[in-house]
Parts: sequence; structure tokens; C-alpha cells
Amino acid sequence: MIAFLLLGLLVAGCEPTPPMEPQTLDGRWRGELLTPGGGLPFGLEFAGEGEGQLQGWLINGAERTPIGELRRDGDQLTLVMPAHGSRIDATVSEGRISGQLALTRAGGEQQLLPFSARPGDWRFFPEPVEVAVDFTGRWAVEFLGGEQPSPAIGEFVQDNGRVTGTFLTPTGDYRFLEGEVRGRELFLSTFGGGHVFLFRARMEEDGSLDGDFWSGLRWHEDWRAHRDDDARLPDPTTLTPLNEDVDRFTFEFPGLDGEPVSLEDGYFQDKVVIVTLGGSWCPNCHDEAAFLARWYRENAERGVAIVGLMYEHFADFDEASAAVDRFREAYRIDYPLLVAGISDKRAAADTLPILDDIVAYPTTLYLDRAHEIRRVHTGFVGPGAGEHHARWREEFLAFMDTLLAEKAP
Repeated sequence: MIAFLLLGLLVAGCEPTPPMEPQTLDGRWRGELLTPGGGLPFGLEFAGEGEGQLQGWLINGAERTPIGELRRDGDQLTLVMPAHGSRIDATVSEGRISGQLALTRAGGEQQLLPFSARPGDWRFFPEPVEVAVDFTGRWAVEFLGGEQPSPAIGEFVQDNGRVTGTFLTPTGDYRFLEGEVRGRELFLSTFGGGHVFLFRARMEEDGSLDGDFWSGLRWHEDWRAHRDDDARLPDPTTLTPLNEDVDRFTFEFPGLDGEPVSLEDGYFQDKVVIVTLGGSWCPNCHDEAAFLARWYRENAERGVAIVGLMYEHFADFDEASAAVDRFREAYRIDYPLLVAGISDKRAAADTLPILDDIVAYPTTLYLDRAHEIRRVHTGFVGPGAGEHHARWREEFLAFMDTLLAEKAP
């Protein structure tokens, strides 16, 4: 009898362990990227896995960025942000997700950052923390990573320990930032698919801020700030100089099919033309493209043409055009996008002799029906800048109404 029982236990011990049911991803998760500045948190949400239609979003403040492609095969998970040229490959195990983010940088360099996630919707700190100061308000900022300090404006709203806001620069903004205050320290972060920004600062006894900024694996700079309700930045329509020795603006670059497109083509004839210089790697270019694509769909019949001159991280045409095509699909862009060159600003300026320099991406040229340049706008202030974006939108609509009301020569 004992032998029988032992044999039974031995047989039972040899039975294969039933496979565990895979954990559903549906719900809120706290994602984190490990950067040289420490952990960079961001929000994640998954839905629809139970119905076989897995979807996901990256969450930063008020922004919910759809994840372009999600694939799950057992415990293997892939998140692809095609418009940004980035992806996360990870494993789902014991209530956690772990893997790495691959970012494509200039020259096709791949930056790899460790990634992890676990259920929850907290940002930096899982428990309430002591809040000693209030960062709400408008701050005059200097970023100190270049030869000369670079001006910016920080605008933050603090609700107990939670902070949202952004930094405005002469050429754009740092998009939707979210974070917390702990004691006298400020922590802010964002990951929207391609840009990886982490900010920290301490409020000194005199009320000034002393901070650090990290972007991806390579960039770090110090920054400082003081409160200033009257802080201002230069007019973005004055920053990109024109070459007075060049009489007329023109261009000719290959489209995504390799065929040349020029300002002399019939698509542009007798139309107001918006020419935007950008790249699929550029965060503010994504914001501008999202706006222009919608506006063009609603206004194309008014006699307007838009063309995007794309300066990509790749010198190879096939790689560059593939990146641009993914960008086009993400924003349902109906106007032509051309592969104009590489992202280096000096090299890009050489492709457009009428520009003395390219200060920033995006840079947008507005041409009247005679194709004379009426305005050059450097940078783009996106929806993360709140009222500043709303003000730009009003100015854009009024200016376009003026140009479109003018008759062809």
C-alpha cells in the first residue's frame, strides 16, 4: 500500500504543470525608462485585449498618444511608434513588463534604454510626499548647455504635489510635461514616442530654481530660472534670415516615389503655398503636421497648397522615404512630402539658397499666389503650450484668410 502511494506521488510529480493563463494588459500601467538622469516615468494604458483588439496609449498630462502598433505573442510584447521610428520589445511576467526602448537618432544610430512597467497610475512617487513649495507660475529660464545661455519660459500649474506644464523656447516647446514636487524639488518627465525628456530642479531659499535636463542617452544640460510674469521670447517671425542676394524662392526635391517635385508644378500654380521644413524625428514637427493635415483637408478647395520638405536622419533615400511615409500615414497627410536632405541644419540650409540659415525645425514659409515669401515662421508651439498654441492658431487662421482673399497675379 505504501509503495502504491509512493508510486502515485511520483507519477503525480511527473505530471506537467498546467500553463499559467497569460496576464491581461487591460488597464493603467506606470512605464519607466532608465536614463542617465535616473528613472523617467510615463503613463501607459491598454484596452481591448479581452476582445482581441489590443490598443494602447502613452499618457503625459492631458496628452494621450496612440501607440501605432501593438503585438503580443504569449509573454512577448512589442510596442511600435512608427511615426517616431521607435519601438519597445518586452516580456510580460509576474505582473510586470520589462524590456528596452530603441530610438533612432542622427545617422541611424540606435539608442537603447531599459524599459519597465507595472500596474498603477502614479508618476514619480507611489505615496503622497511632503510638499514644501509651490512651483505654479511663469518662470524666466536659461538653459546652459550651449556656448551662450538659451532663453526659455517655464509655465507650471501645481495641484497639491502634482505638476503639469511645459517650457516655451524661441523655436517651440517641450510638449506635455507631468510630474511631482517632493519637498523643495521638482520632477518632470515626458515620453511621447520619440522624445525622452527628464527635468529636475530645486527651489533655493531665494526662490530661484537650479535644475538639470536630460534628453535620451546623450544630452544633459543645467538650467536655472526665476519667477517673472513679464518674461518674453523673441518674435518667431524674425529669427530666420533671408539671403538678399537670391531673388526668388524655389525648390526641387524627390517625392516618396523618387520623382522630382518643384514649385513650378501645376499643383502649386496660382495658389497660396505653405512650405514647411521638418523631419519625422522632430517632436514639434509632429504637432505642426497634426494641425496642418486637418486644416488642409478642410481648406484645400480654397486655393492653397502645402508641401513638406523633410530632412531626415538618414542619407540613404530608401531609408529616409520609408521614415517619411510612416510619418505621412500617422497623420493622414494628403499634401506632398519630399525627401529634401539630412537633418543637419547647415547642410539643410545649403539646399535652399534663399535661407541664410535654418535655425530650427520646423521652419515654415508662407507664399502668396505670386509665390513671394510673405512670412517665415521659425518653430512651432504645440497644444502642450495651452493658450500660446491657441493664440498661434488664431493668428494663423487670420493670416491665411488674408492671403487666400488676394487674387492671383
